[in-house]
Amino acid sequence: MDRNAIATRAAAHEQLRFSELYSEQLRALLDSGTPLALCLQAIEDRGKGMHQCPHCGHERLYRHGYGGGLQRYRCRLCRKTCNALTNTPLAFLRLRGKWLPFLECALRAESVRGAAASVGIHRNTSFRWRKRFGAQQDPAARDE
Repeated sequence: MDRNAIATRAAAHEQLRFSELYSEQLRALLDSGTPLALCLQAIEDRGKGMHQCPHCGHERLYRHGYGGGLQRYRCRLCRKTCNALTNTPLAFLRLRGKWLPFLECALRAESVRGAAASVGIHRNTSFRWRKRFGAQQDPAARDE
């Protein structure tokens, strides 16, 4: 097995682990009516526990400014940067303030266009987000 295949499997495992650990917590946050600021703070708190580079595995990270409102870290070995969302389904997604309303629509099983209209995003964005968030569900849960 070559290195690229191993790296791909490791990334897939990390995304699965993110889904298992945080899907129940996310549903609990949505059900409790927690404000968006507290949910984003929970994401930032996840980043404070970063002790290892997600790219190379080196254990020496240092704070390297802010990007998009999230603390960035830089690895001393590979010099790449990361944040709390690196290697998660939420990485590179914009419009952070609309994630939770969109997830509420997804939990209500609204259509892609209906969710887009109620949240105020384009239907293509809604489609991409539905695929991104839906990819983290169990296959059995999608069939129901």
